[in-house]
Amino acid sequence: MTALSRTMTRHRVGLALTTVFLALALFGYGAWRLLSYSLPMYQEDFPAAAQSESGNVALALYDAGLQAYKDGDFDGAQELLTKAYSAMTEEKQSLTQAALGVDHKLAAQVQFLLAVTLEKKKQKFMAIEAYKQSLRHDPSHMEAKYNLERLLMARGGQGEGDGDGQGNGQGKPGDKTGNGSSQEGRKGI
Repeated sequence: MTALSRTMTRHRVGLALTTVFLALALFGYGAWRLLSYSLPMYQEDFPAAAQSESGNVALALYDAGLQAYKDGDFDGAQELLTKAYSAMTEEKQSLTQAALGVDHKLAAQVQFLLAVTLEKKKQKFMAIEAYKQSLRHDPSHMEAKYNLERLLMARGGQGEGDGDGQGNGQGKPGDKTGNGSSQEGRKGI
């Protein structure tokens, strides 16, 4: 016990300097993260937050895609959402993300919004695939289930599935006339 006390007293200046250095380094990282990621996310400057290496790039790109979707820029939304999904799969390659794995809820939301965007662009086949991908990540995603079923029913009832989705809901089981129960207005967003 006395040997430990003597060692501590001899090296107390070095230990104090090491502690101060570590505290300054942690403070610097926190300030850098605040300025490069958290503040742009708070200010809804999602493209700037997506360029930061200190935050969740996929989340920032998803938020940017959602903002583009709400603004009616469906091409921009599709590009940003595709980048968001790619960022999630690329992040999985790093050691820290490999331990954490893919955020399946976020991946499901990215694919769901991508599918809705593709529907707006009249790309029904690609929308169906995106809904399926969303359900692979989150099988309990009810909006994705509903929209996938609606598109599949419209596709089966109208050949290519490019109809307007308006129906009276009076179709009979097995009836392929296109009177099905599709309702375009209930997309989940």
